[in-house]
Amino acid sequence: MAIATVYGKGPKTEVTASLTMKDYLEVMETSEPGKHYDTDEFMVKETPMRLVVYPNGYSEEFRGGVGVYLANRSQVEVKLKRQFITDVKSSEMEEKTIPAGGMTGFKRFPPHEDAKEHYKEKDFVVKVKVEMEGEVVKVVGENLDTRKRKAIAQEILENAYRKMAWTDFILEFEGEELACHRNILAGASPVFAAMLEPASQFIEAEEGRAVIKLPAAVGRAFLRYIYLEDIEEEILKEEVIAFLELGERYEVEKLKDLAEDRMLQLLDRETMMDFMMAGHHFRAARVKAAALKLARIHLAWLRGEGKDEMRKLDQDLLIEFSLL
Repeated sequence: MAIATVYGKGPKTEVTASLTMKDYLEVMETSEPGKHYDTDEFMVKETPMRLVVYPNGYSEEFRGGVGVYLANRSQVEVKLKRQFITDVKSSEMEEKTIPAGGMTGFKRFPPHEDAKEHYKEKDFVVKVKVEMEGEVVKVVGENLDTRKRKAIAQEILENAYRKMAWTDFILEFEGEELACHRNILAGASPVFAAMLEPASQFIEAEEGRAVIKLPAAVGRAFLRYIYLEDIEEEILKEEVIAFLELGERYEVEKLKDLAEDRMLQLLDRETMMDFMMAGHHFRAARVKAAALKLARIHLAWLRGEGKDEMRKLDQDLLIEFSLL
């Protein structure tokens, strides 16, 4: 085993945070100056921060403009670079020093006249990119062998996925057979591990295959995720409920978390009822709660023009959410 003591400058930290607002024109026009909406706290190194949006200005003086700010939530002054980005405009990446508890940003980003033109039928999305230079650090007793083993393990999985040699199990999706390795499935999923035990009574262990009633494209992406922990954005977006189901059914927690995160980004009036059902059936509490909140906001629409969406809910869900 090799032990190393290393001095060096740490890497530059780069963090991107975003805030999305639905029905933005209504929010903008009904908000009083000083009313603001924040992201949850995010960390840039050891510094907690928030992205803050004032739909109608930081104060009466700046009424008629959208204020965007980066807030330092720590008790110490920090030096960093920051850039704000919206569909209407973007700022330069600028170096700023933010005092403890202070903010940096723009008072009119954009002005209301630009926002009204652009966000008639679009969500308002603002992002902030934050960069902070690394510090000189001392690493004591780092186990280099462990670091190498992790790299080797990743390389082995990539080779196993690319070659698919000596496979001993089949995942079947819509009649398409995907060859794979029992030990990889068992390592990724406790459900597969129990199913494929040599002494298991499951028919899948005996027959060497599991039939999953989901589209073949989902199956191929699922297998890629099992081996590489990677999934293409397009298929994730199109089949996000299917991936939530797979994550829940086979207890692949990282996949389930990934699907939940994407569903929260995709949540709107058109998806909220489907996502509510999925969140209920596949124990995705964050999605279920967010879809419920949005459904209550659009309750009048659901009882009128969107009544067909209401019919998607099971009776127990209608009762639970008091949507009757």
